[in-house]
Amino acid sequence: PWVFGASLTALQKKDGGVRPVASGETLRRLAGKMLLVPAKGHLATHFLAQQQFGVGVASGCESVAVALRNFVAARPAAVIVLRTDFTNAFNRASRSAMAQAVAEAAPALLRYYHAAYAHPSHLAFEGALLPSAEGVQQGDPEGPAFFALSLASLWCTAPAALRGNLCFQAWILDDGVFAGTPAEIAAVLAFLAEGGPAIGLHLNLAKCEVFSDGVELPGWEAVRRLPFAALQHLGVHCGGPGAACDAFATAVANKAVLQVASLAVLARADPLAALTLLRMCGARAALNYFLRTLGPHAAWDAVDAAIRHHIDVLVCEAPTPAAMTQIALPIRMGGFGLPLLALIAPIAFFAGTLAASRLFPQHITPAIVAATSVSPTLAPFPSVTALMGEMAEMTQVETTRVRRRPQKELTDALSTATLATLLADSDAIGRARLQSLQAPTTGLWLVPTPLTSEEGVWMHRSLFPVACRLRLGNPVSATAQPCSRCEAFRGDAVTRDRFGHHALCCMAGGARCVLHNSLVDRIFADAAFGLLHPVREAHPFADGDRLDIVFRTGTCETLVDVAVTCPFRPSSIAAAGATPSGAATAYEAVKRARYGAKCRAGQELVPLVFDTFGGAGLSGRPVLSRIASAFARRFGSRTARVLFFTRLVTLVVSKCAGVVAGQG
Repeated sequence: PWVFGASLTALQKKDGGVRPVASGETLRRLAGKMLLVPAKGHLATHFLAQQQFGVGVASGCESVAVALRNFVAARPAAVIVLRTDFTNAFNRASRSAMAQAVAEAAPALLRYYHAAYAHPSHLAFEGALLPSAEGVQQGDPEGPAFFALSLASLWCTAPAALRGNLCFQAWILDDGVFAGTPAEIAAVLAFLAEGGPAIGLHLNLAKCEVFSDGVELPGWEAVRRLPFAALQHLGVHCGGPGAACDAFATAVANKAVLQVASLAVLARADPLAALTLLRMCGARAALNYFLRTLGPHAAWDAVDAAIRHHIDVLVCEAPTPAAMTQIALPIRMGGFGLPLLALIAPIAFFAGTLAASRLFPQHITPAIVAATSVSPTLAPFPSVTALMGEMAEMTQVETTRVRRRPQKELTDALSTATLATLLADSDAIGRARLQSLQAPTTGLWLVPTPLTSEEGVWMHRSLFPVACRLRLGNPVSATAQPCSRCEAFRGDAVTRDRFGHHALCCMAGGARCVLHNSLVDRIFADAAFGLLHPVREAHPFADGDRLDIVFRTGTCETLVDVAVTCPFRPSSIAAAGATPSGAATAYEAVKRARYGAKCRAGQELVPLVFDTFGGAGLSGRPVLSRIASAFARRFGSRTARVLFFTRLVTLVVSKCAGVVAGQG
């Protein structure tokens, strides 16, 4: 019932028609259900036996780079290193050779291969259709595996003596690197040059490189000769420490600084877009790769300095040292998700070395792993260093056990320790702020949903810096001033502090009513859209008291009363500093005391209380989850759950930032 074509789209026959289902990873899962795809472990074992680390091998690229760097640092004197290159490899690989390799090594993939590549596909070029009869198609999720199987079929026919005598050998798809004596390297070149055309691979001698320190390779004059200091493989310097490595790291850092600087210019027009790009893009993924392969380096300090400047532009005021520490925390812990490279570099390098030790135990020994687990930068965090030591010890006694994501595990431990330090060093107001920011969904205004065209998910640029300063506990004004709202509406001459805390607590002049009504309107509209049939401003009690929203299900009524409280109120600050959204949860008791005794049988009172950072109390979260699920079902996308919460949190934070910005 399933049709697989070269377009890599699964089509399901249903009710006499053909309906597109999915592509990419979904196609892989569908094929797995039909027993078209073998177990991942089978292919991974096959590739590892052929020294192929580009398919089915976790952390393959950085493992090869780390292992090669360590090998070069301790290489024998007479050894040289060869990097190979094939001409247009992916587009020229022989499909007949690939079919034979798939049939021999992974016959379960053969039907899929024939469905995708049995006939030439057509490529459109300037109005003409060109037949594509060689190579694998870009976008095919199994294309790299097919190519690697074809290359493995060639490499496994190399003489056993040649493959066994090489000091180092590794493939990342078509990028090969080998180390051995000049005679062995010459034999590798001869084998690939002679056997490659049989599977459609032609060695490009002009791009092949040999690295040595005075050791010659006779007979292959077309191959470039370079010193070990110039060795780069997989986009990273592998020639060992020295001036060349320092220059490479500096170039990488300078490129990242330029990208951060360009985003700082964007921050003046759209600060949320600039922050999102800095966190999601901004060379972060590439930098993490370099951190895992190069490790700690003085060049990364320039990137950290550029990030500090970027935050200065976003917040419009130099953050305090405590604020910079908070910025490095994940958003779920009250930060901005911008960790400093100086802190995460030793963790990333340790994780890269740990991954390489599993794939190259002959080059990455337990002693090397243990050496990378010691870092002076992480000395203030004993829990992190202890966890790194535990992981390092596992390489000595339990080499087969794999930590799935050691870098994430270590960075989470670092974030937890950093947050604990911040909480311990903060006063009562600081603890209330930091705990409130850890409540679920409070950071969604910093994480724009993909459905950005929907109204209410993008904070206005004039309010964004104020909201950032409130989140960081930075001053929002230069000096303390009398609160004009209190004086105008209450007749009290109350001083408004520089941090905006008083403005959030008092909200005189109807600001609290505006925020309350806006919240009720948004929740009611989304519940109605989700077909929950809410009733607005209902009178469920005999005395005529109104509640904001009522949901009726048969004979049962859910009575929802919406309220907003501030964690910095004297009556709430202790509860706010004890647990996330503690102020909102504590204020629920006030609502229950007011309305709880009036509820009759079949009525359930649900106080839906938000604090001024967007966190909801414990009692209201099930109702919010119910509305979000109904909203998402009607919307037709799981992402709509995030959209529902993002609009609520953005509404609360924006209104509160507006109140603070409008003071004085």
